[in-house]
Amino acid sequence: MIAKEHVEEFKKIVVEEYGCDLSYEKAEIIANGLVDYYDLLAKMYHQTKPKNNQDLTPFVYCVMME
Repeated sequence: MIAKEHVEEFKKIVVEEYGCDLSYEKAEIIANGLVDYYDLLAKMYHQTKPKNNQDLTPFVYCVMME
């Protein structure tokens, strides 16, 4: 769950960047989805992180492009 002030900030960013005024409920759903998505990416990164701390930037990029 995202704090109300963060949802309001997200709404402002969407209006500034895309010119789309979302309802609070829609903005909350989208923002929570984004947080969940990046949480999943972080978990995948840490599960596949090699022991020698090799850079996995190409892996993360490929996952994001799917």
